[in-house]
Amino acid sequence: MENQNVSKIRETIMKELGLEKLPQEKQEELLAKMGEVVLKKMFLETVDKLDEDGRKHFEKMLENKSTPEEIEEFLKVKIPDYEKMVEKIVTDLKEELKETM
Repeated sequence: MENQNVSKIRETIMKELGLEKLPQEKQEELLAKMGEVVLKKMFLETVDKLDEDGRKHFEKMLENKSTPEEIEEFLKVKIPDYEKMVEKIVTDLKEELKETM
């Protein structure tokens, strides 16, 4: 199920940005770069929204190499509307990219 969602998201991003006609290799490269930007923005916003104890716990989770699922579950508990925050970051990035193309 997760892979289907990821594939749909990728397809939607490519279509919205008009990149679906690019070679598959170039699409993968662009998606990887966009993913990096999203992750960096998510990290900064996440750290900003956590209280001191939350930040310390989050740092420990990263140091202990917690799974992405464990980290996401922690963030969903600690940050109200976490999923909406992530959605907004992705939407904002798509809009920024559309404006620059």
